[in-house]
Amino acid sequence: MPQMRLLSTGALIALALSPSLTFGQVSTATILGTITDPAGALVPEAEVVLVNLATGIETRSKSNATGNYRIQNI
Repeated sequence: MPQMRLLSTGALIALALSPSLTFGQVSTATILGTITDPAGALVPEAEVVLVNLATGIETRSKSNATGNYRIQNI
């Protein structure tokens, strides 16, 4: 009987904690990259356009002085 009570208590604790674990998940992503020309030189201030083909929504960014870009929360 003590084992059954321990098992029941453990299951109850796991059940109580499980909903709080799902709040840590996110549904966004970040894309990072570097723009270079055909010779391999970095391209600053290049416009980057990300297009969702299903919705047509465009998200824009520009590369920084070292050619790096970041598109967040997609």
